[in-house]
Amino acid sequence: MRPTKAGIGLALASILSIFLGRMFGILEFYLLAAMCITALVLSLIAALAKRPNISVARTPSPQKIRVGQEAKITLSISNASTKTSTPIFSAQDNIAGESTAKVLVPPIAKQATTSVSYPLHSTTRGVTNVGPLTLAVQDPLGLYKSNSTAAGVQEIIIRPRLLPLRPLDASSGSMKQTHTMTQTSKGNGDEFYALKPYVIGDDIRKVNWKAAARTGELMVRQDEDVKLGIVTIVLDTSLAVYDSESFERAVVAANSVVHSAYAGKDTTWFTTTSAHHPIEIADASALDGFERNLALVQPNENANLITSLQTLLRNRFGGTLIFITGNPSQEIAKTVSLCRSRYKKVIPITSRPSSDATWALSYTTDQEFRSLWEKTLAVRS
Repeated sequence: MRPTKAGIGLALASILSIFLGRMFGILEFYLLAAMCITALVLSLIAALAKRPNISVARTPSPQKIRVGQEAKITLSISNASTKTSTPIFSAQDNIAGESTAKVLVPPIAKQATTSVSYPLHSTTRGVTNVGPLTLAVQDPLGLYKSNSTAAGVQEIIIRPRLLPLRPLDASSGSMKQTHTMTQTSKGNGDEFYALKPYVIGDDIRKVNWKAAARTGELMVRQDEDVKLGIVTIVLDTSLAVYDSESFERAVVAANSVVHSAYAGKDTTWFTTTSAHHPIEIADASALDGFERNLALVQPNENANLITSLQTLLRNRFGGTLIFITGNPSQEIAKTVSLCRSRYKKVIPITSRPSSDATWALSYTTDQEFRSLWEKTLAVRS
């Protein structure tokens, strides 16, 4: 609790009134000082009595915020008091340590919740720290102000943009035998991956009666689509081959291509030239984790695309290989020729166009990339 500028001014006025009263012997100056002091005391009592008992939840909207997307932060503020409503107060959130968002909160009835929001500018990929959230409450005369921290710092992930691309078809390569053997065959062509308890709405034809007899409850087969193809996607993160704009274009391309492969129901692997091994995008959770990590990726001076491709050639081959780089050099072109002997399809992509890079999808705009992607799939399908 601390006095505001108005409170400090009123306190100085009361001191000055007492001084003038003693100097000139005028009773009215003493009366003025008494009124000032009375206002200060009553305001302090009111401020202490009206300190709200509230809790705050901070929620970004949408949940997955992308670069350039309109977004907002919603503050859900609850009054935990069982006796009184809250006074009018302000909420101030720190944004990335560079700016603040301030909103005015109307009175909240006892044991009620209200929501206020403010815009969040998502211009840069990566982590945006929001908070701490400070609440400022004043007495009715504005003589005292109480600041309290209602919420700590929250990390908001700003994800890379996502371009709508035609999905890769699920015929880009042969599935390894070790993958198909994880299925359970019923001998009649049906394959399933697990059993789960029966719930209303499940197909009664999928009841596994042996499991039901063993467990004492109805169990049904949980089917899963068989993925036919393998797609390996590599993002070159070498510092030397990009400027800032071309690197962001490469990140957007990688994000879009991975989503395209996943939508095409291929077994999808992704790696960067900074990573030690690829990760499989096996389900929606893995896809979300991939995108969160991609939001944080930065160029690396030790990364090398040729070394990464040679490692892939030694350890895995088959299906489709897609790599995104900013270095359309002849040395890369030679490596592409080697990759074509091991992979059914190879799609090189470069975000820094060059007249010599006729072997790659070379683009500078989103529209160019989408158009080249459509033409490439049309020719290669």
